[in-house]
Amino acid sequence: MPRRTAMLTVVILAMTASTVVAAPLAVQPPPAPPGVTTVPAGPRTRCTTSGPAWVAYGIHTPNAPPRRGNRYLVDAWGLTCPKASALLRAMAPRIPANRDTRFPGPAGFTCTSRRDGAVKNRLYSVSCIRRNPAAMFSWQAN
Repeated sequence: MPRRTAMLTVVILAMTASTVVAAPLAVQPPPAPPGVTTVPAGPRTRCTTSGPAWVAYGIHTPNAPPRRGNRYLVDAWGLTCPKASALLRAMAPRIPANRDTRFPGPAGFTCTSRRDGAVKNRLYSVSCIRRNPAAMFSWQAN
């Protein structure tokens, strides 16, 4: 009798172990990718503003007269357009022209200036982003 009980115990343990091993694993959600932020709240806005004078020379026609101006097209998301324009005008003296560089912006923003056109052009094209609270703005010659 004890041999039969021992055999029955082994069979029950084997069946339990096989069901535990065969049980599906719980699916874990994938971790969030690093550096991904939330989308800025509110609608995107677009307006024009004045800023530092710019000049653009033609690439394909070297003797053409240059285009000059001081009007900029401002795109903002998470900020109002007048607020973004005021931030851009305040930091305009620090914006490096004709360089692809990162520089600190106002109130937690990280900004990048971009190179546009020929080397002798004096164009200011800047985009800034803040991760928390999410907001972004940019401007380019208009």
